[in-house]
This record gives sequence, structure tokens and C-alpha cells, in this order.
Amino acid sequence: MVVGVIAFVVAVWGLLGAPSLDDVSVLPWIAVGVAGAVGVSLIVGGGIRSRKR
Repeated sequence: MVVGVIAFVVAVWGLLGAPSLDDVSVLPWIAVGVAGAVGVSLIVGGGIRSRKR
């Protein structure tokens, strides 16, 4: 699952034109994207886990 989240984040980064990580204004958006991806994966994982019971 972690590999999928990393792949998703890299794909979004590529679609955004692969902005330079040296640009300070990009770092907050990267943090927001990673947090959003982790949140969605936790929600999906919890939903799948609750259906298996």
C-alpha cells in the first residue's frame, strides 16, 4: 500500500511539471499532497478492513 501511495505522489508531481524541490513555495503543496494521499489510503484501508469482518 505504501508503494502505491508513493507512486501516486510521484505521478502527481510529474503531472505538475516536476517542479524543482529547491523552490520553497512548492514544499507546502508537496506536504499537502502527501498528507491527502495518506489520508485517503487510511480511509480506504479502514473501509476494506471493516467489510472483512
